Amino acid sequence: MHGAKLMALLLVGALLGCSSATIDRYSGVSVDGMIVGGNRDHLYVLRDDDSMVKVRRSKVKDIDHPGNVLMIIGLPLVGMGLTYALTGAGAGANTTERDMFYSVGGVYGAIGAALAIPGYISWSSSKAAADPEDNIDTSQFGDVPEAPDREFDARFGILGRLEGSAALPAVATPTGMDLQGGTTP
Repeated sequence: MHGAKLMALLLVGALLGCSSATIDRYSGVSVDGMIVGGNRDHLYVLRDDDSMVKVRRSKVKDIDHPGNVLMIIGLPLVGMGLTYALTGAGAGANTTERDMFYSVGGVYGAIGAALAIPGYISWSSSKAAADPEDNIDTSQFGDVPEAPDREFDARFGILGRLEGSAALPAVATPTGMDLQGGTTP
């Protein structure tokens, strides 16, 4: 019984994590969120923090659409289920053994289908939303800001480097002088 609960928990966790696309850009900064549409120039992304941004297509390096991992896990499980069912049907075994093969095959097939089908739906809807030929009316989104090429966090500075840390070069000045040549108090 514990195995069934664990499998159900894993299935729910996998399904909850399959809604966000990762858009890798040439600048190295990725944008995570659900692609809601686009036109020839931009992708419109609803980020995980519920803010909408647009990403210029010319800056997109690659898109990792959601659902592909679920399909990769689910389809082999469906295949295993079919293999068990076919083995039970062709084994010439007694009714009890044949029923066991059918039961095991049914469990693998059901779990695989429960992963692969939502994975495919999520993947295909994200691919369709990102299709440049499938232009949408972007006026419905209003004035959407473009995603910055660099993420800025006031605590860490640009690209997450801690300001004043050893990672950033410090400017050495003689005591009593500032960079403009004057003296400091």
